[in-house]
Amino acid sequence: MVDTARTIDYLLDSVFQDGQVDNSINAQDLRDLIVSLRSSFGGCGMTENAVETVIASAGTPAVVLGTTTETSSSDDVTVGNNRITYTGINPKRFVITSHVSVLGASNNILIGIQIAHNGTPIGYPTKRKIATGADEGAISVVADITLNQNDYVELFAFNKTSAANIIVEDGILFMAGLVL
Repeated sequence: MVDTARTIDYLLDSVFQDGQVDNSINAQDLRDLIVSLRSSFGGCGMTENAVETVIASAGTPAVVLGTTTETSSSDDVTVGNNRITYTGINPKRFVITSHVSVLGASNNILIGIQIAHNGTPIGYPTKRKIATGADEGAISVVADITLNQNDYVELFAFNKTSAANIIVEDGILFMAGLVL
């Protein structure tokens, strides 16, 4: 029989319920439990990206533009271009991290990055100043959130000073699910 991920409610109410008959849990039930509790993870990265992230107005986050490649993923996570989607059936808590190097399209700007959930920035942004457009600086950000089936995370960037565009040249976006 195929190992099947089950919802926690199903496992507790139907398979491992109180007052069940002795020896009613079989090897397949245990295999399904293991599959259901397996760790979830996924990541994507970019190298030497030259595509500018278009900033509509000062302080307004925009999805980071450029081509990313998958670094890794579990069976219940899909990785697309700058997007990581959780496809598991149980809601799961994730820690999302990103570390990037950024360039500004102008001088003396305050650049930031932020994790987004289903297209909406969440958590706390991280910022740094770019003195000249040729300066390259590193920024890291971390967020944690519970994801449901088909929820996704992305990386957003913003220019706090002006509407000058930003280049996220190199970096990684990664999420790891917690088994609670």
